[in-house]
Amino acid sequence: MGMRITLILTILLILAGAVGFAYYYSSQKSSSPPTEFSVEDLNRRLEICESIPNGTTLEVTETTRMFINLPEDIYPYESREFTSDGATAGIITSGEGLPPQNRSIEEFMTNRCVTHYYEFNGAGTVDLRVKSAVPNVPDYTVHFQVEGG
Repeated sequence: MGMRITLILTILLILAGAVGFAYYYSSQKSSSPPTEFSVEDLNRRLEICESIPNGTTLEVTETTRMFINLPEDIYPYESREFTSDGATAGIITSGEGLPPQNRSIEEFMTNRCVTHYYEFNGAGTVDLRVKSAVPNVPDYTVHFQVEGG
């Protein structure tokens, strides 16, 4: 009798753990983007991710390296597109995944911020465009003017 109760309690404990893990995992890994977003929500998320302001033109010199941070559920990495005229922007894979200095990892991850490290080379222009995954949210664009060394 005692062995049967122990077995039943063990099974219930395992089931409870599995259900708890499934609930936690599904709440953390929602791959679908939000369906509605206010301008205030978008601006807050871009600020938390320390994104370069949308529509900005930046002047950089050749070999400049910088992080480009975006909320992944709004501006997915696979939607990033660089076009260039004379200059290039290449990803530096060893610099990915680090949050900005004045943000905690928890805050960065909770807001689904993703960071990638790029180096600019040559002389000319590079345009970054990221198609929004959220209806009625504008695409993200930044124009880089690269001065050769």
